[in-house]
Amino acid sequence: MAVCSASIRVSRCRPQLDLKETTSWSGVEEVVKPARHQVQQFSTQRERVCVPYRLRLPRDSAARGFRAGGLGLDDCERRRAVHSGTSSTGLGRFNSSRRSHYGRVVVDSPFTEFARTTLGSGLVIGASVVVFAGTLFWAGQRGRADRWRLVVAGGIGTTFIALLNVVLGSAGMWRSTDYTLSVAVLGSFLLFYPAMLTWTVVFYRWLWRRRSGRIVSALLLGLVAVLTAVGDEFALARGYIAFGGGYAVWMDAVVAVAIFIVSVLAYELPRRRRA
Repeated sequence: MAVCSASIRVSRCRPQLDLKETTSWSGVEEVVKPARHQVQQFSTQRERVCVPYRLRLPRDSAARGFRAGGLGLDDCERRRAVHSGTSSTGLGRFNSSRRSHYGRVVVDSPFTEFARTTLGSGLVIGASVVVFAGTLFWAGQRGRADRWRLVVAGGIGTTFIALLNVVLGSAGMWRSTDYTLSVAVLGSFLLFYPAMLTWTVVFYRWLWRRRSGRIVSALLLGLVAVLTAVGDEFALARGYIAFGGGYAVWMDAVVAVAIFIVSVLAYELPRRRRA
């Protein structure tokens, strides 16, 4: 595959174009017109790839105008890059993004960058501790022994999340710079997730007692799947995460729904057995 550069040489057409002495736009147009015709003819062939050519241009304003509008070098570069799957334009990245989630270099998301700072890590850890402590205080009130079962269900859901990260992360299916955060920040997630899932189960129990609760619950699970897919596409497009080993966005949406289902079942199954 040929590269469009600052000098043009039509590889199969032999003629060399030396425009160093040309200083006017009209002169450039006259000399390059035959070469442009040959390029256009070549682009109709079966492979339809960019023709290799070189052009030595004078460093004046006429030459800059020629490069921008005369022969379309930028267009040539863009078509070559899209054909090879690596483009400097957003369109090229979009066209090749579905093929390039494997082996991509991941970068810090805004949250990860914030969590690496002293202030950010302190706030993340502090918020996790406060949320977890508030959940334990709520569950420990007298006469509310059933609330501890909700906390246990949240803990089981968190264990499921941790196992997924260990298995899929070590297998290279989940890739993210979040795994490189400090141990203290990663440990704080083990406080935040149980509290979050505990309140999720609480909300489920409240919703289940309402009319049409089952339909609303199913719709909310569908919404979780959609939001997960949209969030993954956003993060993948910006390199915040990457998937490998055949893992796909729809699989991640299923996993997200499974996390909530596991947490709810961890509460419902023991309760129904005692009943």
